[in-house]
Amino acid sequence: MLKYKSKQLATLPDILTVRQVQDILGIGRVGVYKLIESGVLHAFRIGHAYKIPRSSLATYQDTKKGGSV
Repeated sequence: MLKYKSKQLATLPDILTVRQVQDILGIGRVGVYKLIESGVLHAFRIGHAYKIPRSSLATYQDTKKGGSV
């Protein structure tokens, strides 16, 4: 499910779009929105678009590796 390793995350922009997170995690758009709405993945809005900090994605991936989410 997780296509990027932690080292590869460093090459990504500091702020990601929902589409980029979809590609990185290998999940659909609705899946990304569910992670945001549940508070598992921190995001903020600019206008109508959600933006996800790379650090939030790294935290999510670290949590997934531990198996607690």
